[in-house]
Formats: sequence, C-alpha cells, structure tokens
Amino acid sequence: MSKSIRNKRWTAWALEYWALAGSVASLAVMIALLRVFDGKEVFAWNSITLNTIVSILSLITKANLAYILAECMAQWKWILFADKERPLMDFDRIDAATRGPLGSLRVLMRTERALCLQFGALLTLLVVGLDPFAQQLVQLQQNVVFERRLAQDSDDIALISRAPSYSMGQTSILQDTIVNSTKSNWTVMDTQIPLSMQSAILTGLSRSPWEVAREPLVQCPTGNCTWDQFNTLGVCHKCNNITSDLRRVKDFGDALFALGDYRFDSYHVPSTAFSLPNGHFIANIDGCPPYSGTFADCDNEQPLIIYSDDKYVMTSFGTGNPNKTNSMKDIDTLIWSMSIIYPDVDWVNKTSPNNMGDEASESIKWPNIPLHAMECAVHYCVKTIDSAVQGNQLVENITEATDAIRDPESWQRSPEREDDLPENIPPDDQVDSLEFDSRYSTGAYSQLVLKFPNNSTEDWYSIQPASIFSISAYFQKLFMRNYTGGTRMTREMEKKLGKGAVGINGASIGLKPVELSMKATPPAINGVWTWTRTNMTSTFEALATSMTNEMRRNYEPPRSRESRQDMNRFQDGLMTQLGSVGSLTVVYDVRWPWIALHGAMLLLVAVFLCVTLVNSGPTQAAPLWKSSTLATLRRGYEVGDVLVGADTVEDMETRARRAHVKPVDDTHLRAKQIQRLHVKHEQNPRPYAEHITNEDVALATLLGPDWNTKAHVGPEHPVEWVNKMVSLTTVLQGFRAKAQEPLHKQNRSQRRHTLPTPLSSFPEKSAPAGTICDRKESEEPSKKIVDRKSDVDLEKSLQRAQEQLKRLEASRDKWRERALIKLYAGLKAQN
Repeated sequence: MSKSIRNKRWTAWALEYWALAGSVASLAVMIALLRVFDGKEVFAWNSITLNTIVSILSLITKANLAYILAECMAQWKWILFADKERPLMDFDRIDAATRGPLGSLRVLMRTERALCLQFGALLTLLVVGLDPFAQQLVQLQQNVVFERRLAQDSDDIALISRAPSYSMGQTSILQDTIVNSTKSNWTVMDTQIPLSMQSAILTGLSRSPWEVAREPLVQCPTGNCTWDQFNTLGVCHKCNNITSDLRRVKDFGDALFALGDYRFDSYHVPSTAFSLPNGHFIANIDGCPPYSGTFADCDNEQPLIIYSDDKYVMTSFGTGNPNKTNSMKDIDTLIWSMSIIYPDVDWVNKTSPNNMGDEASESIKWPNIPLHAMECAVHYCVKTIDSAVQGNQLVENITEATDAIRDPESWQRSPEREDDLPENIPPDDQVDSLEFDSRYSTGAYSQLVLKFPNNSTEDWYSIQPASIFSISAYFQKLFMRNYTGGTRMTREMEKKLGKGAVGINGASIGLKPVELSMKATPPAINGVWTWTRTNMTSTFEALATSMTNEMRRNYEPPRSRESRQDMNRFQDGLMTQLGSVGSLTVVYDVRWPWIALHGAMLLLVAVFLCVTLVNSGPTQAAPLWKSSTLATLRRGYEVGDVLVGADTVEDMETRARRAHVKPVDDTHLRAKQIQRLHVKHEQNPRPYAEHITNEDVALATLLGPDWNTKAHVGPEHPVEWVNKMVSLTTVLQGFRAKAQEPLHKQNRSQRRHTLPTPLSSFPEKSAPAGTICDRKESEEPSKKIVDRKSDVDLEKSLQRAQEQLKRLEASRDKWRERALIKLYAGLKAQN
C-alpha cells in the first residue's frame, strides 16, 4: 500500500482512533481515582461527590464507545452490500442500529448472514449498561479509619511500650567470711531485682498465656488503634521433650540413703533410678506405691525409716548455665533452664482413678511406672511484634527474630587483677554463662548486646550486667534447693551416674490426685508442674511473655526523683512506639467487580473496530463511507426505482423486504444502467424517457457487462481507454437506426443490441503528461444530449445526439483528454 493511501486510511478513521484513546484515558482516570479514594473518608468539594466524577468519566467512556460502534456499524452496511445481494430492508435496519439500541435489537432479531454486524449490535445494547454499573462501583460504609497523630498535635495519640534496652536491677559487692578460704574475708556479690520484675515472673507462673498476653502497657484513646511492626527486647522460651533420653539405673539404694542423709551400712534397700544425660534423676524404693502416702505397704518392706518417707512424684533440675542442660546448650543468652521428670498422669489416672488409700493406687509399684521428661528454658531475645487494639482489646502477634544474635564482642569479663582471689575466678565452662554466682560474678562484665549481623540499619539491644545477674539470682532463689550438694551424695552420684552429674535441686511429693496435698521444695515448683498442671510448655510461654511485658513497661529506671506513679505516663519514655488512632467514619467502599463491564466493553469495541478496519481495507470492494448521508444519496439512483410509487413508510418497507440489491461501485452502476436502458429502448423505444450523457454511453460501451476493475483499470495504459471510446459513435448510430425504424417492423430477434467493437481508424493519442491529474472535475462534460421535457419525442432527442456527436468529432483531442481525466480520477478514488 502506498504512503498516500495509508495516510488516507488513517485520516478516514482518525476520529474513531481518538475516541478509542479517549475511552482508554477516561477509564484509566476512573480506576486511578477509585484506587486513591477506596477506603478513604467521604468528601464533597463544592457539592461535587465522588459518584458525580465517576459518572462523568463513565459517560465519557460510554459516549466514545457508542460513537465508535455507530461508525463501525454504519460501515458494515457498505461492507455487506458490497459482498453480495441482500434485502434492501437490511440497509434500513443497519442504519437504524447506528442510532440506538432499539435499532440494534432489530438487527439482532431480523438480520441474517451478518455475524460481525450482530456482534456490533450486541455491543451497542451492552454499552447502555455502563451507567448503572458505574453507579454500583462506589458504595458507602462505616469503617474505622486510622490516622497517625503526633504528640505535639494532639493528646489523643496511640502509644505502646517497646524496650530498646533493659537496665533495671542492682548488684553490690560485699565482704564475707568463709572457712577454708585463701583469705579470711573474700568478695561476694549481692543482687536486688525490681519488685515489678518479681511480680512479672510470679504472674507468668500462675496465669495462662492468654491472660498475660493482654498486659503490655498501651494507650489507645478510641478503642481502635494500630501500630507498624516493630522489634523489642524481650524474653523467649523453648521446650523439648527428652523422654527418650531417660535411662534406668539399678541398685540406687546407697544414693537414695545419701539423698535422705541416712546411714544403714548393714542394710541393702532395692532402689531404681531414672536418669537424664546431665545426671538429673528421680529414684524411689522398688516395690513401693509412690503415690499412696507415707505408710503405704511395700513389697519386702524392711524396718527402716526410709520406707515411711514420702516418695518422689517429680524431680527437677534448674540452671542458668547452658553447659549443664540436656538440650539447651546452643542458647548463649540463657536465663534459666529447667528439666523435670514426672509420671504419665493419664496412665496413673487410668490405673488408679479413685482417691488416696484405695487398692488400685497401691497396686502401682515402683519402678513399673511410665515416666516422662521435659526441658524448658527462657532466654533473652529480640521479638517482632504486630500490635493492634480492637474494641478496647489488645491483640498482638509476637514472633522471635531469629536473625538477632548475641554480639561476640559483648559480655566480656575484665582481665583478672593480681589481688583477685582464686575463689572469684570462674571455671572455663562458666565464663560465658549469664548464670549468677555470688563468687564468680564479682568480676566486671561488659553489657550483653543482641544485634542483627545481616542488617546494619536495625537497632542494637543491650542488657546491663546488673540486670542479668539480678534476674538469674531470683530464678535460683525460686527454683533451687541443695538436695545433692553434699560430699557423700556427690560421690554416690559419680558412681552411678558418672562424673559431673548434676543431681536434683527441686522435688515434689504428695498423694495422687490431690493437688493441695502436694509438697514442693522449693514451693515455686508447684507453678511448673502438679497433678493438674502438667503443661510445662504453656507455663514457660506465659513466663516469657510476662517478663517481656515487664521489660517493655519498665526498661530503665525513672529519670527524676519523682515516683513513677506521679510522672506523666505519656512522657516518661516507657511508651515510645507511636501508632495510628482509629475512629468510626463513613468511607468509600469500591466494589471492583462492577468495573468489569467497562473493561470488557473497551476491549470488545477495540476488537470490533479492528475487524471493521480489516474488512474496509484497500483490497476490499466496499467504499469507506461509514455513516455519510451523501454516500447514501449517491447510491440512491441505483435502487430508487424499487421504491417508485411507494408513498408511505409501510409501502417502502414492504418493497424493501422483497427487493434484493447490491449497490456496488459507481462505474458498475452507471454502466449497467446504460446497458439496461439500451435494451429497453430496443424492445420498446416509446417508454425510453431517461437521459444519457456522452460519458454514460462511453462507459457502457468500453466497460461491457463483464468489466473487472483489476483486469481493465490501470493508469499505466490510459491510451487503451481512449481508443475504446470509438464505440460511442457506433452506439449513437445504433440508437438512431432503431429510432428511425418503425416499431412494428422490428423482429423480436433483433431487439437485443450488442455493443460493437472499437474502430481501428480512431487515431491513438495519449493525454499530455502532467495534465490528467491536474485538471479539475469542473472540466468534465456535463451537458446532456437528451432533454427530459418530452418522453415520447425520441426523434428530437436523436437529432440533438447527432449534433453533439458532430461537435465531438470536431474536437477529438479535447474529448480524449476529458475522458482520460474522468476515468483516471475514478481509478484513483478506487485505489
């Protein structure tokens, strides 16, 4: 395709292209606007609402799409009628479809063999639905809208506690006297833990995780607040089931005597122990029911007081040194680890469901009892928290930031001084430990730091040595008693359990299943395990959460001499994390599925436009006239005779339904018209009343009934067209001869006239170069040789034709040039 033809095609469809671009732009603006205001507070700017703006944008989209559809459907009436003969009524239906949905409905119901056209009619009906769909896009609802407020702007701000560090607790160095020391007086350390942390630890041991999770210090003035995710220093927990590590140890009687500080050298008491890898154990006399009281009947009972002692239900071992644990050796920020060995409560309940003293209880004999072992720990860590207050209830999602680790350069012990006592120098396995020891902790330590090694932008979290030692000392006070620290017991444990066995530092005794009768030493053991409190994991989870809440609430001492209660709770630095305050507001709620029709219509209309462009291309027979009324008038003379005599719309529609027409190229129409009139004249010259121009006769002659554009039209051979125009003379001579011959003498076989061949004597002369394309259409011959005043005076018409022919013969060169101008102009318009 030449560049000029491409430019022409672009120009012909330019408005449709711009309309499509306008639809895309308006829909894009609508989507962007809805995204911006979705969930935002309702606004009204000079009484203009969001619905108004959306309606305007939707109307712009609808108008552009409707225009494209109308023009494309108008073009399809030329495409369909150029393809084959169709009922003339289809032309009227298609034209009506371009003006509204009712016409489109007629096309869908009554037009046949026009799928593409019906597709466009369907789109025309659907485009009407854009307006109600646009109204459904924006809905209103009451919602909580969150707004971040700064302290300097308002007192009603959202705050929550966060601990960047922890420095609560105190230590002091004392001088004490000890026997067998290198010096009579040696240095020891004393600690003091804040009362608030003591309370937090005891709260964690006595409440459920669900209860302590709602205790962080928080301020939310409206009952609905949110905070961005943040990190805080805190305490995490870890629990492992180590039942599989239990092993049975027989002949444990001597160790059991030493545990009770008895000396029966001449007696042998059968006893079995169950031990963990670190030397933590539980032991009782074989054949005795351990859960039936002090005077239960034992098998082969001997007259020893040990038989009347309470039996161990549960034993524990707690430590702050990871090297003494079973499964917590990898925790380098350990606060406290505790392992317990306890009976299978479900099995015991199933075996002896009744209360104390019954026969079933006494049928349970040691060591034929299934046991379990658990080890749990709490340790310093960094926690990631998502906090929100919903309906005045605090909800937090807390996870451990596992990528935060202990800084290797932190918690370093100062070099020993020359005057330091040997008793104050810790062993190698306890140098890096956070466990408090009144002797070893007297040295100077740097603070403990937790950091994110892979993220330099994250904060570092520090804990002061005084805080670490005071918390560790309090855990020892709660959970440690000296059961196995004696020399004799240590020797017996080494024999049976191996060197370095840790033994036990806590135990519980008591009848099953009476919880109040259980006796724990130390008493805090009952906060970890009883007959009815067996979930050690839940206990340590609550303990870690409660300690974290306290560290977030009070992470540093007060900064003034005033008591903490008297200080402004919003300015003392304890609640530092600023959040967003939510208030109940009417907001926009965009229902996005309703915009699907807009997007689908835009896509389908673009497809319909592309299909129309392809079928209206330069290689197609249909002219590119779209909705032009002038084009309809130009084609009117081809089919107008079908409607002659029909004066009403109903009559015209009746004839249009019966008539099948095919309005094609103008040159075809005019040539066929002349040929049809020529035949009419041969059959009966009297009704021949239609006028014919010289150009009409020439076209009818040189084109013939089988004229084909591709075969005969070509600007590269203009001379051949001029040569063929010699037929004009022969045609006129034939008209004259037929008119002069009486009608009654004409035979039926002579009434059909065949067009003669061109005269070879006509001189060949091509048009001068540069004049064909430069001539104006006004130079074309336009005068008619027949006057329509008389329909019966054929003789007079022929006389005028003869005179015109004489003038034409006198100026052959001029006629040749004019004919070339007309034919070449028609050829150019078609290509």
